[in-house]
Amino acid sequence: MLSGFWSDPAHVVFSNTHDDGGQPTAVAQSRGGGASLIRWLVAGILFTAGLLKLIGVPASPFAQYGWVWQPWVQSALVVFEFLLAVWLILPHGRFLSWLIAMLTFVTFAVVSGFLGWVGQASCGCFGEIKTSPWWVFGLDVVVVILLIFAKPKWNRPTEKSAALWFGGSVLAAIAVLATVHLRYGTIENGISYLRGDELIVSNRVIDFGRGERNTYVTRELIFKNNSNREIRFLGGTNDCSFRLGELNFILRPGESHTQKVLFRLPKESTPGVHCRDAQLYTDSTTNKVVTLKLCCRVTE
Repeated sequence: MLSGFWSDPAHVVFSNTHDDGGQPTAVAQSRGGGASLIRWLVAGILFTAGLLKLIGVPASPFAQYGWVWQPWVQSALVVFEFLLAVWLILPHGRFLSWLIAMLTFVTFAVVSGFLGWVGQASCGCFGEIKTSPWWVFGLDVVVVILLIFAKPKWNRPTEKSAALWFGGSVLAAIAVLATVHLRYGTIENGISYLRGDELIVSNRVIDFGRGERNTYVTRELIFKNNSNREIRFLGGTNDCSFRLGELNFILRPGESHTQKVLFRLPKESTPGVHCRDAQLYTDSTTNKVVTLKLCCRVTE
């Protein structure tokens, strides 16, 4: 069987896998080595994706469109990817870690395939690095195929303890994220506070919802001065499709300001999800340029 071919060294059982001295043959060792290589490769992909998302949080959040890509969901996904990456390279609970990795990448493939189908330009799977959903879909399918060949055997004593460790770690991480969310309003704001950002923005990813081409939609942003000095706003993006309004104002220490933003849905575009960036400029030492991501879904 193909799954047996790639099984872990400890679980390879073939009548001809040992020589007369009782040592594993080169064939058996290569089979186990292939499975280990695949597990390390998948762990590397998960760790890289999580790290790139994490780096992108303060400057340009993950969210593209819909609740699945909201910062709090993506923050939880980062924690999950890190924990699963660690579990995959540990020698305990290999069957369960393989099963969860398989389900994870099948889910990733479904989501990236859906994003490609609806016309999303970038899936946000690797943080600020723009990647086509179809490229990510292909990567997910390749990983699923590799995992099929790396299926280990069930080892009950190690599976139970590993499952308890993973489940406990996930619950602890969720508790931490929930605490940050309740304390600071959003995960993104919590990260900004912990980083010592002087300027807190209520939402750097603005979802303007669904609408027809060339229609106008308004939303509100809240800026808060988190420093002990005044912050002056110097202007920002104001063009035919997006207006931040009057931005020549000063925020005193601890003060908040609500700003209306006006967005025109793309006039000439195909139906589907569309995103663009806008910038605003301040004299803050930590937030001289604040990048906003504007997203909408154009209907027929």
